[in-house]
Amino acid sequence: MVAATIVGLRIIHAGVHAPPAPHQQATHPAATTTTLPLSSAARSFLGYAQPLQAANTAASQALAALGSSPSVTQVSAVMNSYDQSVNVYYFELHFVVYPATATTDAQNEYVQLRALQAVLKGDVFLTPARMSSYLTLFKSTCATVEKGDNALRKDLGLPSTTTFP
Repeated sequence: MVAATIVGLRIIHAGVHAPPAPHQQATHPAATTTTLPLSSAARSFLGYAQPLQAANTAASQALAALGSSPSVTQVSAVMNSYDQSVNVYYFELHFVVYPATATTDAQNEYVQLRALQAVLKGDVFLTPARMSSYLTLFKSTCATVEKGDNALRKDLGLPSTTTFP
């Protein structure tokens, strides 16, 4: 039974069907869906992006849970935690070997992440009076990073994300 199952399997690689075995009749499905394999750049990018997406969600939830009048200490704790994840992501993205068509968007991603890192480190100057403007700047910077991140994702054939805080 196992041998019959193995002989009956068709090998599919990158959307190309192997010829049938000599004693097997060729069959053609009525409709097929082909999913192209991800490039190594896309796989690497996704591997590095997944932990950041989790950090994006955690930061968004933590900030929402703080309510409308968070303390400097509370916001700083969220920002410091998120900063660690952004730093790791920034570092790891340099190991992705981008296709030539994605290099401009990859460079833009690096610049935008550096801007986000600067905002995150700016929480040391945070006071209750500056809280509203700081959080506005943070969210605006995150939106800009997300736009650049999605441009890079498009270059790599990946879906967009909306997880940035």
